[in-house]
Amino acid sequence: MEDDGSLTLSIGAVSRATGIPANTLRTWERRYGFPKPLRTDGGQRSYSAGVVAHLSEIARALEHGLRPRDVLTASREDL
Repeated sequence: MEDDGSLTLSIGAVSRATGIPANTLRTWERRYGFPKPLRTDGGQRSYSAGVVAHLSEIARALEHGLRPRDVLTASREDL
């Protein structure tokens, strides 16, 4: 992973911040291609603040009864 000075969060921190379980984030990454985290030199996932904000929007949409497939394949503007 390149260090561009941007703050990134681990999958555990993202899970705590968004309420989305880490296992769900991994499943979505595999199934839908989102979120697409950076990887540390050790292979650990690392998420940018923008991705975390998007995941927070997704979590709110899911709370309103939308299905993950519909939310994760929608554009961010449609959320």
